[in-house]
Amino acid sequence: MQWEIEGDIYPLLRIDMDPGDSIKCDAGAMAWLSGDIRLQTKMQGGVVKSITRKMAGETFFRNVYTAYNPGSIAFATDFVGTIKPVEVREGMGIVIQKSALFVEDSNIIAKPFMTDVFTGLMGGEGFFLTELRGNGIAFLEAVGRCYCYELNPGQVMEVSTGNFFAMERSCRMTVKVNKGVKNILFGGEGLVNTIITGPGRVWVQSGSLERQIEAIKAQMDLLKK
Repeated sequence: MQWEIEGDIYPLLRIDMDPGDSIKCDAGAMAWLSGDIRLQTKMQGGVVKSITRKMAGETFFRNVYTAYNPGSIAFATDFVGTIKPVEVREGMGIVIQKSALFVEDSNIIAKPFMTDVFTGLMGGEGFFLTELRGNGIAFLEAVGRCYCYELNPGQVMEVSTGNFFAMERSCRMTVKVNKGVKNILFGGEGLVNTIITGPGRVWVQSGSLERQIEAIKAQMDLLKK
């Protein structure tokens, strides 16, 4: 299986598949395909696991595309952003933001990752994120640009909640309540920020889906006037 990411503002993921190759994606992610590549929609892991995946922000069903002869398939993003390829290794899961999972090979398993109570209540991400396990490659969908940092043991990165994207399972996530009423109300950073403590890699995104939605709504309101 060979892959290539094309484009900049609205990137496209193109995968050339050999017979026997399988990939998984959300419903509606496929843009076009050629060759003998067949679709099967599956409830991943049964009813209970599918429900917990839904709680983690993922879809109830996953589309599985399998090549029976050499072919090519393309996947298009839903918003302005970046397609980020991430290698998942046995024994080192990757925890990702809700709905960041775009396309993954058949060896990747997505399962809910539960945060602690305080982080779940205050962090803006809820109690569940998504953890990727297995041995293979996953393609994640980031808002804006995506940047990766390697944290040393005990090293801390403070991230605005909407800009957190992913982290290795070896990292620890907590939240920090911002101080000062004026800072919270007028500083634009909200009540809390996300704290990531190493060791391990952490990925952040330059954009925020919530801010993009707010910007679009603001422009639509202006057009109505």
